[in-house]
Amino acid sequence: MLMMTPFEIFEETSRSKGLFQAIDGLCANFVEQKRYHELFELRKVQLRLHLGLPVEKWQSIEELPAKQGQALEQGLLGICREVGSMLMRDGDFISGWSYLEPVGDKQLARELLGSVDVTNENVEALVHLCITRGVDPARGYQLVLDRFGTCAAITALETQLGNAPLDIRRETTGKLVRHVYQELCRNIERTLNDDAEQAGRSYPTGHLAGLMDSHKDLTTGLAHHMDTTHLASTIRFSRILCDPQAVALAIELAIYGTGLHNDFQYRGTAPFAATYFDTLEFLRVLGGAGRESGEVDAVIERMRTSASEQRNALKILDSAAWLVYLLDRLGRGKEAIDAWLEYLHEVDDKSVINEDIAPSLQQLSSRYRLHDRVARTLIERGDLLGYATVMSSREQSANR
Repeated sequence: MLMMTPFEIFEETSRSKGLFQAIDGLCANFVEQKRYHELFELRKVQLRLHLGLPVEKWQSIEELPAKQGQALEQGLLGICREVGSMLMRDGDFISGWSYLEPVGDKQLARELLGSVDVTNENVEALVHLCITRGVDPARGYQLVLDRFGTCAAITALETQLGNAPLDIRRETTGKLVRHVYQELCRNIERTLNDDAEQAGRSYPTGHLAGLMDSHKDLTTGLAHHMDTTHLASTIRFSRILCDPQAVALAIELAIYGTGLHNDFQYRGTAPFAATYFDTLEFLRVLGGAGRESGEVDAVIERMRTSASEQRNALKILDSAAWLVYLLDRLGRGKEAIDAWLEYLHEVDDKSVINEDIAPSLQQLSSRYRLHDRVARTLIERGDLLGYATVMSSREQSANR
């Protein structure tokens, strides 16, 4: 007996069970053959039939009555979810996301990607989807670290993640700091194990501070145990960290950096001109050190002086942004607001490279409940827009 062709099956099912059943059967055939794009188009035909819309003429959602337009929109999103999920499960991540993106369901995409075995063949597509398309930056960044190494990870943080929200940059920077810390410890341990003079001596494995304490000559001369440009970049990124454990690791890395030869003491920009030394001071303050010794006030004063110098020289105002950031992190709200009003109010955004580092004036006034204080200054300066924004924030805070 000859087998029926798909066309004959469709015609027979349509005649005996109805058009909807026939379409369902053909959809199942497309799924079995992994013809997902055709599945998408046929599901759209089925949806239009269900809603009583003409198959041959496509009206936009705006052209339809509100209730019917809403039903069409929800139906299309459901089809996108169905087809996108199938494509992702089948390993075509980029095409799958092109269907899931209109749905806006990144959580579903993350769950689907979570069940994927990473291979040499699919890792680049996964990284692109996770980082470049923003589906799961943390996982994508970990893949870069694991598969492509420190250099590629630093490049990704500077380029692909350079404009990502601060919380995403913090999470990925924490991963970089941990990776570099472990790499440096492994390299030091390998060096010590290869050194005949160190044979038989014990040292704290995997603990950088312990290694430096027990081997004071680790960085004598031109000695170093990893690419020093990688170390310097990691220290530069680490200033945004909030996680106490990550900050502690960054402090150890910075201490190691301060011991390197002058040839490896890369210059930065104010307020971190001395990359390792200035960042170390900054991280120690963020980590809670120096509260009683006056170290905190000394760091704040140094940054305030730098902010004034930049302002007076009409240069970039990075020092001011970092000053406001630090004061806010320390919970010194009134000082943070005063610094914002003194250095950052009504400046050209292009003058501040790290413009997302400092919280906005509205965020600060709301966080510390100092709306009225800020409003008085804005009135004095004739900033009507700023005043209206702060007052709106005050109204919202009062109604929460």
